[in-house]
Order: sequence, then structure tokens, then C-alpha cells
Amino acid sequence: MARTEVYAIVLTAVHLVLATVEPQQTRVPYDGAQVWRTMLKFPHEYEVIQRLTNDTEISIWKITQTHVDYLVHSENMTSVQQMLAENKMTYIVLNEDVESIIRNTVMSTQLWVDHSPGIGHRLNWKKFPSLEVINEYIEYLKIKYASICTVRTIGYSIERRPIQLIHVTNGDPSNKPIVIIAGQHAREWIAITTCLYILDSLVTKFDKQPKYMKNKDWYIVPLVNPDGFLYTTYDRMWRKNRRVIDHKRKNCTGVDLNRNWNKRWKLDPDYCSNMYSGSKPFSEPELAGVRNLIQDLKDKNLEMAYVDIHSFGQRIGYPWGYTHTPSKKAKTLKYIAAGMSEAAFNATKLKYEYDAISNLYPVTERLYGVSVDWVHSLGVTRSFLIECRDNGTRGFVVGEDQIKVNGIEILAAVRFLAKDMGSPKS
Repeated sequence: MARTEVYAIVLTAVHLVLATVEPQQTRVPYDGAQVWRTMLKFPHEYEVIQRLTNDTEISIWKITQTHVDYLVHSENMTSVQQMLAENKMTYIVLNEDVESIIRNTVMSTQLWVDHSPGIGHRLNWKKFPSLEVINEYIEYLKIKYASICTVRTIGYSIERRPIQLIHVTNGDPSNKPIVIIAGQHAREWIAITTCLYILDSLVTKFDKQPKYMKNKDWYIVPLVNPDGFLYTTYDRMWRKNRRVIDHKRKNCTGVDLNRNWNKRWKLDPDYCSNMYSGSKPFSEPELAGVRNLIQDLKDKNLEMAYVDIHSFGQRIGYPWGYTHTPSKKAKTLKYIAAGMSEAAFNATKLKYEYDAISNLYPVTERLYGVSVDWVHSLGVTRSFLIECRDNGTRGFVVGEDQIKVNGIEILAAVRFLAKDMGSPKS
């Protein structure tokens, strides 16, 4: 029996095992919802936006030093308009029909057809993959590229779904490690596909990689939050994990995983907040495996790099997020971030802004308990946050036509990072 046929038989069986039984839910509608942008010039304007957020009148998509993009449901538009007018603030409509783009950009679980077993999986760069397709693809890599690629479960989600780590290596014990994660925030589909694109390019074209790529140990976790990702089938804008929180009879769901890391973690008193940080640092099981992996690598005194991929905003950030006091490694970080930005631009001609994370957000905004700060605090100099496409037009609902091109530019940025490791310029 031919090797391809063996893969086909094994993978066809595997995809049946990995098929996820989705919970029965009613899809959350976004009929009439729009995305607005308001320019921010004065301190009191940030307070107005915060008040609207706390009252759940709006849901912030992106906030910068100059403006804020936010989603407004149809039933809240009049009250938000009134609040803005009272404070002499204006807005423009970035997207007038959120429901339409949600319906036209869906998660795909394509059927197995005659040619599928020959390929071994159903992942492509034309559709956003379902959880089943992602798991199936990872299993495919494990089987076909066993000489360089190992897969292991490093933890489980709240709903007991596996958190999978793909380790790509040529087996040289002197290799420096690079850790890449994505999917802490469920709705950021483009971040997950970008991570998968990097993984695919690295594994399937390993023999053609330059030396600076092959002499690294790659540790890649494409989906940290599988429960939340699966739930975006029902609520496309879902951000957190799926922990059920019962606090004094106020039932809420979800913890923001990228506010749950143990570096300047801060308790969010609003248990229903979109950025609720959990009951304590590392309270969420989804983070345990990534935390342990990074600690184990640091215990070996290895020079390493860390990349946390998100969306959206086309930005490359580095520590610190919780304070405007620069990192002691700020010059090195800025040099590398500039190189990553230039590499991305050279690949696709799209510009990525870069700076310390705290400088990419308003003066009043602080990012407490984020992964890049925690990793950097362990002594990992090269710790970066990348925010993928786009810049606000479609936001979290960026189209399928952006999947491949976004992968190309972020792969270029990661290549610069890998090449820089050990460079005397840094």
C-alpha cells in the first residue's frame, strides 16, 4: 500500500475521532449593529468612552492614542449619540452592517471529498478553519512530518478540550527556542490562521528554510482558547474563555486570558467585563501549559524569543504594557520591532506600527496581566505582541482574502526575529 494511502486511511479515522460535538446554542444576532470611530483629543473624552463601556452601551474594538473604534448595537445608538453630543464628541461609521459581514465570513468545516485524503487534511488559506479542521491538520503534521514535528497536549481548557503544542526541530540540542502562541482571544480568527500559516511554512518547507530558521527549536500553540473559539460560532464577537462565574448570584461567563498572567495582574471588579482578569493570576487552565513550557525553557538558561499573535490594528508591541517606564531592554526591543515591521512591509507593502505597548495605547490605558510582560519579566528580552490586519474597516471580522497575505507578512516578521537572535547588532 502506498504511503499516501496509509496517511489517507489514518487521517480519515483521526478526523472522525477529533470531530467536536458543538453545544446547542442560539446564535447571537448583530442585526443593525455598527462600528463607529471617535477621535480622542482631551482626557475627559476617554472618561466618556469608559463610562459607555462600563454601562455596556458600546464594546471597544480598538483604542489608540488618537481614536477609539467600538461596536454599537442598534438599540443603544440613540443614547450613545446623545452622550457623545453632550460632550461635544463626534463619530464616523466604519462599518454600517456588522451582521452582514459576520454572515459572509464564516468558520468552515468543509466536507471530505475524493481528493481530501490525498492531501491529508482540509486546511486552506481561502476559508477560516473550524476547530475540527485545525485539530485534523495538527494530527496530519504529526503523522507526515514525524522526523521534525512532534505534537503533545500541554493542558486542557475549562470544557476539557486539549491545548496542543507543536514542536518543530532538527534535533540539535544547541538550538535556541522560539515560542509562538495565538488564539487567547476567541474572536481573533486571523491571528489563529496567521499562526497556522507560519507553522505550515516552517514544517512543510523545512528543508528549504535558511539556516537561521532550521537552527531554532520552534514551540507553536496555534489555539490557546479552543472553548471560546468554538463559541464564536454562536457569538462571533466572543473574546474570553468559557468559565462560568457565579459571584454573589451574578452569573457571568468568561475570563480574558490575556489579562490573567502573573505580571502586574489586577483584579477587575466587574465580573461580567469583557476584560475580566480572573480570580487570581493563572487561575485559568488554558494558560498552565504555556506557562510551564516557558518556565522550563528558561530554567535551561536558553536565549529565547516569544511572540503572542492577536488582532487587530497592524501593530508590533513590546514590554511594558502596564507602565510607561521603559524596559531596560527598550533599545534592543525597538531595533528588533523596527526590523520586523520593515520585513513585513517588504513582503506585502503593509505598514506595521511599532512601539512599547504602553505607547500604542492611550495614556490612561494600562494592560495589566498580559503575556508579553510576564515573559519579559522572566528575563526573556525578545517578547513581542503582534496585532494582525486590518486597521479598523472590518476589525475582528476581516475577510478570507486577508488570510494568506497576513500570513506572508507576519512570517516575514518572524523570520527577521529568528535571524536576529545572536546578532551582535542587538
